[in-house]
Amino acid sequence: MTSWLEELERRETVARGRAEELREQMAELREQLAAAEQQLSRLAITRETMLESCVRPARLAGCRRKLVSAVARMARPTI
Repeated sequence: MTSWLEELERRETVARGRAEELREQMAELREQLAAAEQQLSRLAITRETMLESCVRPARLAGCRRKLVSAVARMARPTI
């Protein structure tokens, strides 16, 4: 029969291992979040730039097409 101390040590080992797994997952998620936030920032800058250029009447004709094209390029995942 296992003593209570051995059982406690076993449970601690399991809990320690699970905590380490979760730390690793959190680190990976932080990296993914940083990449997604960077892409979002770039898209916001693209939107602002395109909208600023669209305000000028001389460029109004092709503005929507340019905006859609630029946003589509920025939205492609980078690996």
